Amino acid sequence: MTKEELSRYYYLKKEIKQIEERIKEIDDTFLSANRINGMRYEKRLSNPQEQRMILIEKYDKRLEEKKDEALKELMKIEDFIDSINDPEIRMIFRYRYIELMEWNKIVMLVHMSERTVYRKHREILNMAVHVS
Repeated sequence: MTKEELSRYYYLKKEIKQIEERIKEIDDTFLSANRINGMRYEKRLSNPQEQRMILIEKYDKRLEEKKDEALKELMKIEDFIDSINDPEIRMIFRYRYIELMEWNKIVMLVHMSERTVYRKHREILNMAVHVS
């Protein structure tokens, strides 16, 4: 497993958040427009409202696809982390790639120097690259 593969989960999580925010933005715009126009929310709406509903449905579908993709990546990362024999190093990887923590916080949680944390991280990644 490479650092890029491990980092993929982080970026998928960010992408999911962006899609969720976009859905909320579209939804809020849709609901606001109905309040201003005094229209009720119904399944069968006029053309602009139908277009918004279609757009929301597309984003919802994309969001579900990204969540599925993120879950698959998470499982790969979990499998990799579980394969690490040293519990301290497993903690470092779990904090970094599952809980998406910053390095300075990880250093405090594992009670190691920053240099030691980086070294242990690098050693595991180097071993993983040589194995695969």
